[in-house]
Amino acid sequence: MIAKCKLCGRVNSLVSVSVNWEQSGFSITRRCIYVFLSDIVKDSYKPYSIDDSEQYHPIVKFDCRGVEPTAFDPRVGWKAVGTESGTPFDDIDLSEK
Repeated sequence: MIAKCKLCGRVNSLVSVSVNWEQSGFSITRRCIYVFLSDIVKDSYKPYSIDDSEQYHPIVKFDCRGVEPTAFDPRVGWKAVGTESGTPFDDIDLSEK
């Protein structure tokens, strides 16, 4: 996640992240004297299905304290299930654009 400090306006990259949905959280650090947190709101993540493909559909909510998210680029740890086959796909890497 890239986030902008609400106090000084600097834009900073994510320092650490946990991709375990049960203990999820982000922390960022900035060049000014403050450190702010942005966590995933517990139980806020929602599945995205083929029925949602043509419309806006939120998949997660963040609790941001002192920062404003400017970019979210999910990469690893995603799971999917085949629509017709039901085949599970674990640890999907979305880092390639």
